[in-house]
Amino acid sequence: MLLKLYFVYNGHRKFFLGYFNNVDNLIEQMKSHQKAYSSITKPKFRKYIGKDDVRFDYGAIDCYYLAVKSTCRESR
Repeated sequence: MLLKLYFVYNGHRKFFLGYFNNVDNLIEQMKSHQKAYSSITKPKFRKYIGKDDVRFDYGAIDCYYLAVKSTCRESR
């Protein structure tokens, strides 16, 4: 399954962070991005699972990460 990771800031603006085939790599990238670009030193990640997406809050008021299932399919 192909996943897309976005960083959502100001409550609605999306910044694309990449495509991932592996959930572990997605989480590693998300934590690395948070550590590099946030002033929150001890984040507390919480996940909210939807039908086709997962939202990861880490303690910021209007910023979060959004993992979405990709709908593009490879041609045969």
